[in-house]
Amino acid sequence: MPSNINFNLDTGTQRHILGHAISGAIAVGVVSSVNNAKKVKEEKLQKKEAIRNTIKDSIIGGVATATAISVTNNIGNPNKSLFQALGSLAIGLGAIYTIEKSAAIQNEKLLIKENKEENE
Repeated sequence: MPSNINFNLDTGTQRHILGHAISGAIAVGVVSSVNNAKKVKEEKLQKKEAIRNTIKDSIIGGVATATAISVTNNIGNPNKSLFQALGSLAIGLGAIYTIEKSAAIQNEKLLIKENKEENE
């Protein structure tokens, strides 16, 4: 069985991962800031939470875009294997999971801190 399984599609010119990551972070940041600003205006969210959510969403948008570009670059490169594309996907998924989990833990800590301050 060959150790280097190739699965290639013509995806066009290789793309710059970092440049697209920044574009993705900005695009998602714009959308997230509008949605979070609306929630603040409707008093469904505090300003600090809205800012944290927007930053988290922006980072995730950048990572997701970078992941998509990396996978596409791997699939489109005849010198790369399907396993390299899957590796890029796994790294991106792991990064997004870690960001989400870290944000949830941070939010939980902040809620505990706020509840302590309210009870004092």
